[in-house]
Amino acid sequence: MIASGIGDNRFWNVRLLAAVIAAFAILLYLVGKPIPIIIWDEGRIVINAMEMRHNGIGLVTTYDYHQDLWNTKPPLLIWLMTGSMSLFGTTEFALRLPSLVSSLGTVLLVMLFLYRITSSAAIAAFGGITLAASVAFFGEHGARTADYDALLTFFTTGYMMLLFFAVHRSHPPLRWLLLAGALGAGALMTKGMAGGIPGAGLLLYLTITRRWSRVLGNVHYLIGAILAVAPVLLFLVLRERADPGYLHAMIYNDVSGRFNEALDDHDGPPWYYIETTFITGLFSLGVAGLLSPLILPLARSRVRLALAFSLCIAFAQLVVVTMTSTKLTHYYLSAYPFVAIASALAIHAILVRLRAQVKLGTLPRYRLRLATLVATSLLTVGVVRAVDVDRTLLFDREHYPRARYGALLDALSNQRAPVMAIEPGWNIPDDPHYAPELRFYLMVARENGRVVTQTGDLKALASASPGVIVATCDASTASLLRARAAKIVVEQDGCIASLEGA
Repeated sequence: MIASGIGDNRFWNVRLLAAVIAAFAILLYLVGKPIPIIIWDEGRIVINAMEMRHNGIGLVTTYDYHQDLWNTKPPLLIWLMTGSMSLFGTTEFALRLPSLVSSLGTVLLVMLFLYRITSSAAIAAFGGITLAASVAFFGEHGARTADYDALLTFFTTGYMMLLFFAVHRSHPPLRWLLLAGALGAGALMTKGMAGGIPGAGLLLYLTITRRWSRVLGNVHYLIGAILAVAPVLLFLVLRERADPGYLHAMIYNDVSGRFNEALDDHDGPPWYYIETTFITGLFSLGVAGLLSPLILPLARSRVRLALAFSLCIAFAQLVVVTMTSTKLTHYYLSAYPFVAIASALAIHAILVRLRAQVKLGTLPRYRLRLATLVATSLLTVGVVRAVDVDRTLLFDREHYPRARYGALLDALSNQRAPVMAIEPGWNIPDDPHYAPELRFYLMVARENGRVVTQTGDLKALASASPGVIVATCDASTASLLRARAAKIVVEQDGCIASLEGA
């Protein structure tokens, strides 16, 4: 039996608290100052939330105030973002707050799990910092953007951990399984079927450890499962009734389309997730993260069970996402907490074995110190690399021309003239001039009483009325504005605004 630590007043100590603070500080530093709203997939979700804020909380998400049949995820994240804006205003911070809080919560769960298994604050710190410093975890689609995967990862991590403790008790408390069911419902209401993918790891673990009888023989597991799926099933029924055609679009967008074809040309080889996670280095420990399975024979007792469980989740999810034709790095994000746990438990198992040998006198103490130094160095390199990626690669990816409209409109805030923004955008099925970043900043400007419009048609430039400010961050349109005789009122970071008829 593995104790869960629930209700244990001695669970917290100063070292663990210091470890949590350190991991939180690293994540908050890497998330850093607010960045502009970016297009994929944050831009779409932000508009969904802004329009729901105007329309009121509901089941149907919209884009351009029409039912959105492109983004067909359940609305839990949209609800949370809408609530956050009600508290903190229409800012990038408010929109991203649910993702940030979820990511902090996931780091905390990883650290508490590791501390419960190993009783080591140092190992808890290792796992938490390993996760926090992973580019995939703190970067785009993770802690720093208003996207589904950070919230999804929190829910899946929580319910999988509860189920780990539950399956190691012959009679787990009903409240554990009810809480696991509630977290499972949250995962499914966040990103649909993706919320259940980590469950494949549980099925693999139950098969390997021959614990199926504990699950199948206890009706409480069935109650938890019903609690998990009932909300999303009810949502699907109600959404289809309110918006006929939704189910067909959802099944294509989130299931059949992604498995059977590479949507938007997002494809890759069978080793795509191995390469991006461990070779390219989206996981902070890089290729060292692949070594955890080799340490399994060294682990003992509950550490061995927890390591096997984490490896089952990481491996099963890897198999599932590899089977899909559409491949994107964030599809594997909800496995990262368990990859971090497996890495930390592997380090723990090595150090425990070395300490035992030192105690027996069969190993010089300096080798134990060397192993500790190697582990610390791996973590340090991961954190330093994360800081470098944050300052270089991510900064460039997040400050592209269309993301600069917010700063441009801020620079025009002292101008009383109406503003017409010209942005060709992307040509997608429901919008030939798709530019959700610009749409968001224009919506905020209108809420502040400004007269602003958006067009993607360059012909509008020729018919612009005198006294109108024409603004753009598109390079070709900016060149046209510079060639005109109009008065330039703002020019910054490749963006330009000119006053017509001046």
